[in-house]
Amino acid sequence: LCHEVLIWRGLWHRYVLPCLGVDTELFGPLYICMVSPYMDCGTIVEYCEDNDLTANEIDLILNQVALGLAYLHCENVVHGDLRGANILMNDQGHCQLADFGLAAFAEATKGAYTTTNSRPGSTRWMAPELLFPERFGIVGTRRTCATDIFSYGCVCIEIHTGSLPFYDLSADPAIIRRILAGEHPQPPPGKGLPLKTRNIAEKCWRTTPDTRPT
Repeated sequence: LCHEVLIWRGLWHRYVLPCLGVDTELFGPLYICMVSPYMDCGTIVEYCEDNDLTANEIDLILNQVALGLAYLHCENVVHGDLRGANILMNDQGHCQLADFGLAAFAEATKGAYTTTNSRPGSTRWMAPELLFPERFGIVGTRRTCATDIFSYGCVCIEIHTGSLPFYDLSADPAIIRRILAGEHPQPPPGKGLPLKTRNIAEKCWRTTPDTRPT
């Protein structure tokens, strides 16, 4: 938790949920609570469902997500768990990136964004190098800008379709097999992404991390 507070309090951006402080009194001295503004519009998934947005309106919000993510990366911070449940919406219709429990500072001397955090993350949004690092010549789990970008592609399909990535699978092992086989999330029948957004998502899902957009 202290790790999350340390990262979060140093961030300030229109599309990143601000940390207003820390409370140690509400639930007693054994509990540390991080304080942020209340987002009464809920998550980005709930917001899109409640407001019956057009594809263009959804793309505008996804652009906000991209700008917030770009800010984090410019600040040498990797989010580490980007998904619809961790993107909130304020009453102005602006996204707020939240939940930095898997975030990591950049190791500037190595030119890589890494974390030693052992929390597993969310499989449906995870890049293949997080699931099978040995295949990519990586020792241990390394969350990077590139893994965030892979997750962003999954968020695109999640928000446009209202369904989880790999909606037709319920078990993590089956999802992992698909990702390692190079398969990408597909929209449910009758739903899809605008061509431009689909092209962006496909680039985000490139197997080789260095070839993904930045």
